[in-house]
Amino acid sequence: MNNSTCSYCGSSLASDLFTKIDKIYCGFCEMFVTPSKDGERVENHVKQQITGYDQVRMTTPELLEMNTKSLLELLRFMREERRSYFNHMRILKRAASDDPGQFGEGEKMSSEEYEMITRKCFVVENILRDRMGYIPKKITDHLLMAYEQRVSDPYNYRPMIIRGPRQAKEKVSQRG
Repeated sequence: MNNSTCSYCGSSLASDLFTKIDKIYCGFCEMFVTPSKDGERVENHVKQQITGYDQVRMTTPELLEMNTKSLLELLRFMREERRSYFNHMRILKRAASDDPGQFGEGEKMSSEEYEMITRKCFVVENILRDRMGYIPKKITDHLLMAYEQRVSDPYNYRPMIIRGPRQAKEKVSQRG
């Protein structure tokens, strides 16, 4: 078989349909899609290992490309960092009230970092809400393991093939 199919609905795609870089237009879905082969499902988001603060500085379009589990791990990391910045900012604020000349600049920088990471948390939370339907209050190891189990379920990787009445009847007679 080995033909190009839509990665969302499994419809056959003609490669001569107008393309947009590496995407082909699907008439059924009415959008550009990354084509798959023979109805296989395509992973559209990149899995990334959360290594540290570099991911916090990613742009919103880069975050949108990330895998949901990676975003969950990133949000957990970002919330821990935000908590740390808040505590640091609180301590510097007290110190700056006693000696603004020495601690005023540190308080300002800490406050700016706290605001930046809070806004980035909002971005990741909203991406997760769009994908999952809710924003997790707490991201635990249990949540991440349960999510990974759901993602790795073989049902998620079944090819999108529609069997007509004749094909279904032949399949039943082959079993019997």
